[in-house]
Amino acid sequence: MIGESGGLMSWYEDYFKNVPYSLPTDLENMSEAKKLYIDHVSELVKLDNDMGINNVLSVEATACGRYNLEAGIKYLFLEMMCGDPEKMTASVRGTSRAYGRDIWGCHIAHEWYGGLRHDDVLKYSRLRLAYKYAYISGANFIYPESGDFGMVSYGYKYPKDHEFCREYRLAWDEFAEFLKNDHRPENGPLVKVAFVQGNLDSYDGWGAATAWNQFGRTEWGYSDAEKSWEILKNVTKKDKWHIVENYGEHDVSNAPAYGQYDLIPSEAPAEAMKRYDVLIFAGWNTMTEEIFDKLSEYVRCGGVLFITAAHLSVSDKRNGGFTPISEEKISGLLGFEFTSHTFRRNSGYKFFKESFIPEMRYPASGDTFSDPILPSGYAEFAGTKVNSGVVRAVACDSFWERMTSPAVLIENRFGKGTALTLTSVSYPGAQGVFPLYSRIVKELCNSTHRRADIKVIGGDDLTFAVYPDGNKRAVYIINTSFETGCEAKIIWSGENQTKIFLQPLEMKRLDFTL
Repeated sequence: MIGESGGLMSWYEDYFKNVPYSLPTDLENMSEAKKLYIDHVSELVKLDNDMGINNVLSVEATACGRYNLEAGIKYLFLEMMCGDPEKMTASVRGTSRAYGRDIWGCHIAHEWYGGLRHDDVLKYSRLRLAYKYAYISGANFIYPESGDFGMVSYGYKYPKDHEFCREYRLAWDEFAEFLKNDHRPENGPLVKVAFVQGNLDSYDGWGAATAWNQFGRTEWGYSDAEKSWEILKNVTKKDKWHIVENYGEHDVSNAPAYGQYDLIPSEAPAEAMKRYDVLIFAGWNTMTEEIFDKLSEYVRCGGVLFITAAHLSVSDKRNGGFTPISEEKISGLLGFEFTSHTFRRNSGYKFFKESFIPEMRYPASGDTFSDPILPSGYAEFAGTKVNSGVVRAVACDSFWERMTSPAVLIENRFGKGTALTLTSVSYPGAQGVFPLYSRIVKELCNSTHRRADIKVIGGDDLTFAVYPDGNKRAVYIINTSFETGCEAKIIWSGENQTKIFLQPLEMKRLDFTL
């Protein structure tokens, strides 16, 4: 077993005072950083292999599992509760699926990371939810790190018979009792939306905020690329009642189809990508021909790809500027060509109603008379010459007109699928881009939920997963509220409906035949 190797790309600088190895802090580019990381983890794997341990697993708190697998790690276990467990389980599950690993686990580090105050009652509610969420996420192994037989941390010292240590054991006993009576279908939950962790992306999901631990170098500090991962906070957050861009016969803004999303590496095989209806780029990406060709194959076979101009750059330098991949490739898949200029605007945007994507509902009016929406400051966009693509949104300052340029969103039908490009040269975490990017992502997720054969609708306290078993569906629903009950509406096979009520912290399973 290898533990916490992701610290080489996520720890704070002071953490390395007593550590025998760290990445050099004078690296020229991100390719060099990735190679050094993988080389180091490969050496650790070899040490285990030399001792006869062939199936080496890593217990890791960060989103660097993809690089660990490249280095020879066999299985990924999440050190759960260090960061957002919904985001991190999505990373471990998606990465494991991408590399054909059928086993992954959750090592619940609750004593250290479930809360700083061991005498806080909410900490133990959080522990019960951690077990339940790990289970519906698909983890094959779930176990506690510590706390059940004593705690000596954060200035507290409790023996194993202390009431709070008993709470750890009681939470485990309650979860084990549930497992005795539940037979979860195999192969994990249904997931239709995946966020792509781009080539050389070093967003760790938990820890410090320096890319590849290049401390003291401003350009390596988290910036617009890493900030775009904030999008994950919106994916399972229901639109407020006053958000007028939310449409539909039902309000499905609480989650994408079947309640879950995955994070997958851009290195994933094309076949692994095809399991998802929608791929969305976030974070950093240094585009390569190999990655672009896989994305083209994914779209050609029926997938929906959402990418920004920034993700098409081939530069691996933090301040390397915008250098897009070849014009021929871009024109074929994305339906436009870049011109030699960019434009910088501080404006709103107007959309067109139509889309090639089923159930995609852009926030557009029936004519040109409407206010531009989603302004958020200056943003830089690439100049484009559209050929086979279709403009779906433009930068606009006019109430009366919907100008045909400059284009900010272009759809292109390619094979059986659709490629959708936001022409922002800045990564989508940029202040002037994020609201526009976020709304498009939300609508893509909503479109998948509208098409799902079973829909689960509720508020932000509701989280759920759906497991397929032939023509049957096992639906696991958790009320994550510590204090209040909540209602869920389930719609299946057209307009069949049922409603259930869940007490605080309660998990229920419902079975449906389609």
